[in-house]
Amino acid sequence: MTQKSLTLLITTAQDIMSKIYISFIFIMFFSAAAIKAQITLDNTYFPVVGDSISTITIVPELGAIPITDSGDDQLWDFSQVGSGVTNTIVYDTPESADSISAFPNATMVTIGTGTTFYRATDTDFEVLGFEGPDPTGFGINLVSRFEPALPEQKAPLDFLDFDTYSSASDIAFSAQALPSELIDSLPFAPDSIRIRITIDRVDLVDAWGTVKLPSNNSYETLRQKRVQLTESRLEVKVPILDWVDVTDQFAGQAGGGGFLGMDTTITYTHWAQGIKDPIAVLTLDSKEENVETFTYKSEDIMTSVATQVRQGYENVYAYPNPAITYAKFDCVNLKPDYYELTIYNILGLEAYRERNYISGNKMLKVDLSTFRKGTYLYSLTDTTGKVITTKRLVVIKP
Repeated sequence: MTQKSLTLLITTAQDIMSKIYISFIFIMFFSAAAIKAQITLDNTYFPVVGDSISTITIVPELGAIPITDSGDDQLWDFSQVGSGVTNTIVYDTPESADSISAFPNATMVTIGTGTTFYRATDTDFEVLGFEGPDPTGFGINLVSRFEPALPEQKAPLDFLDFDTYSSASDIAFSAQALPSELIDSLPFAPDSIRIRITIDRVDLVDAWGTVKLPSNNSYETLRQKRVQLTESRLEVKVPILDWVDVTDQFAGQAGGGGFLGMDTTITYTHWAQGIKDPIAVLTLDSKEENVETFTYKSEDIMTSVATQVRQGYENVYAYPNPAITYAKFDCVNLKPDYYELTIYNILGLEAYRERNYISGNKMLKVDLSTFRKGTYLYSLTDTTGKVITTKRLVVIKP
């Protein structure tokens, strides 16, 4: 990354943070009289062991879902939003996880392509860390802890609540775990590798009002704006020099690298008293002009992907689906082998093919920027020609 690019990223991040601070001051000044009318959420909206959180996600057309200003007593009518992809998360006891010894304070876990560990108290619902495939996509199984724990939800939650958080995670592993072609590209032979992830977050409850969903059910909600800046760096340990940052050398490498650098996520999440599911989640672009994905509470009972993973099914799941510029393919419970991920257009013509060695779980990220809008089929096959699955992928172009 050039110094100019780095400066641009930092400036963009600072601009976003400045906007949310200004929003806080603005609504503090103009909404003081409305505070008495809003709801307060206690910790009954925290998940507990045994909860099954089911949501539906769509990729809306540009401008289809408006982004309202901060304020009080609003009506958010999402009743005309269409159906999408359903995802279910099941909260289980920590004893069901393999790496529980690394998280002795965990009170529950969710199990998918990896395991995420949580701790719930009377006032906080926190992420302690995770165990599973590394974020590089190299297929390495790792354990990572957030220091300090990263709060996801807090109680009580009120209109105008304003919080900032910082956390970090250092994930070290042997250099022998990486593909030899990547190690050979470095000017020196490293002893070990370290992924450094730092997270800075600002949360602001900037609005309250009523949400109406496609089911025509209505919920009184608080809207929480979250701006999260995540920076991922890759370092190698070499004799004498100690830890050396090699992020730029690995960026763009096949199998890993695409996750490196600065990433900004901006969301508006609607929470309701006593309801564990988020009522609605709007994920915005970096300019806060358009909704990239819209997720809302599912009121239908469907088979949980997480449950299928836990029960040992071989499978692959694509998300987001519909997709715009990229899609991630979570390959789960696969026997050690070389697998081919193939994507075909509606005419049966091959649009993409990639071969990877997979043992257990692995995430594959595919660039869809050159794909035309339309419906595709993706399949995963092993070296014997056995088709693990064939499913539909929808690509949308704004």
